Amino acid sequence: MRCPYCSVGEGRCATASSGRSITECGSCGRVVEERQTQPQHLFHIRAQDNPLCLVTSDLPSSAGKKSEEDPFEPTGFITAFSTWSLERYPVFANTCFSFAGHLAELERVLETTSSQGNSNSTGPSVVVDSLRAYLQIIDVASILGLDCDISDHAFQLFRDCSSATCLRNRSVEALATAALVQAIREAQEPRTLQEISIAANLPQKEIGKYIKILGEALQLSQPINSNSIAVHMPRFCTLLQLNKSAQELATHIGDVVINKCFCTRRNPISISAAAIYLACQLEDKRKTQAEICKVTGLTEVTLRKVYKELLENWDDLLPSNYNPVVPPEKAFPAAAISSGVRPPSS
Repeated sequence: MRCPYCSVGEGRCATASSGRSITECGSCGRVVEERQTQPQHLFHIRAQDNPLCLVTSDLPSSAGKKSEEDPFEPTGFITAFSTWSLERYPVFANTCFSFAGHLAELERVLETTSSQGNSNSTGPSVVVDSLRAYLQIIDVASILGLDCDISDHAFQLFRDCSSATCLRNRSVEALATAALVQAIREAQEPRTLQEISIAANLPQKEIGKYIKILGEALQLSQPINSNSIAVHMPRFCTLLQLNKSAQELATHIGDVVINKCFCTRRNPISISAAAIYLACQLEDKRKTQAEICKVTGLTEVTLRKVYKELLENWDDLLPSNYNPVVPPEKAFPAAAISSGVRPPSS
């Protein structure tokens, strides 16, 4: 048995506050398994043999006619009878079955929330809000494939925010999602706001609104490089199954665009997508615009616009010692070249 949170294979038996038997992870202390014991009443049928002794006189009897078939006929010996019957004997046994400890872990988290809060923040509505937030964070984190430590930190951010501000007339799910966004940024996980919006089934504008509320309540600062080229580029290249040379070229192009302030109106996601598309053209990696847009979450129209903007700064994008696999006149569409794009310098 391995802990689903930290992958450690050691556990310890414990008892929850409700009296149920659980197994905790020996490393992180989270509940990984819950055991339930039930008494079983089994009835075993056993044969019972009860002897009935009958002692007869050993004196000869002169009266009456003897019958050899009469069992009570005095024969001068001790005669014994027995009764044989089937009787049910009860046997008491306990059976135990185990199942995943997600609900027990949820109870533990909610108990921790109640015990750490003050008297004004432990009412039924606060517990319900915490439950809704916990389920929202776990659900979105599961869809995005995030580590459990990130979801735990996101829930801690939600609890801190709910203690610092009023949740009345505010969306608990949106605030929980905003807390998850902040936790993702602090962990430097390459997840875009669009991906989180789709997983949470919430508009990006609403999530952005609650990110601002969360930041003001907790006085958070934007993590450094949380949305940079270096964060997203490796993940995009891995999903597109690009080799090392194509990935290095795309990363170099993206860094040049950011450092020299090309495409200032574009975000790092769109710049990464256009840099990957340009690198694929030069490295002869046949990746369509649709494939790149599916991975990065852009539209093909946006990708083409940013791609054309990159071609306008051709001379500065490529490394000085780089030799393209495909000649530029063959690598790039004729429409891009005919629209006034300068060819690369040899």
